[in-house]
Amino acid sequence: MQTIETLDPIRHHDLTIETGHSEKFGENIHCVPVVANELNQLIPHYPVCLLKDTETGQFGLYALLGFEPNQNLYIKSGHWGQGYLPLHIQRQPFIYQPNNHSVGLNLAINVDNPRVNKQTGENLFDDNQQPSGYLKNMAKIVEFLHSSLASNQAFIQTLLDANLIDHNQLKFQQTDGQSKKIDGLYQVSQQKLSTLSDQDVVKLHQSGALQACYLLLASQENFKKLINWYND
Repeated sequence: MQTIETLDPIRHHDLTIETGHSEKFGENIHCVPVVANELNQLIPHYPVCLLKDTETGQFGLYALLGFEPNQNLYIKSGHWGQGYLPLHIQRQPFIYQPNNHSVGLNLAINVDNPRVNKQTGENLFDDNQQPSGYLKNMAKIVEFLHSSLASNQAFIQTLLDANLIDHNQLKFQQTDGQSKKIDGLYQVSQQKLSTLSDQDVVKLHQSGALQACYLLLASQENFKKLINWYND
């Protein structure tokens, strides 16, 4: 459930935000949407692939966190164990809302988010009802994420136009000896990428898509880590 409210220094002056990362904040999820502009930070930690929306048929970029619904293998002992958190996680519980003149920041807040309380965590406003340093930083994260959405879709469209997306079925052996199969994953085809014409390669390079393709391919090494955690 979400109740979105325009951030207001009078109405929300007494709210605080818990900033930890754990299951109690709804982070027991098996995948999280990401944007191409954060691939450099994601690649050392997460396998990143394309998933297709079952209703619209549109592709999106996602970091895989587990292999079962509500399974986040990156949460250990109640805490998220990796050094970099995807922007979608970092931005919680805030949402982009343009022209919020009451605080001078493009922000709204989901007051039903379990991080939101009135006892512990970061203050949203100072004693003069001005945005706190924490809130200003969150605004930067939310605005960067919002501004990245258009380039994200452009990157995916570039992959589609170049016919570079292939279905990728993941198979591995579980500790009980049974085979585990994960369907519904899509990835850049290394074989198709290697057979592109010089002209197409130049176009991909100039758009920045070529580097992103290789980053996506490199991220697949992180499946080994995820499989080991799953089997522990």
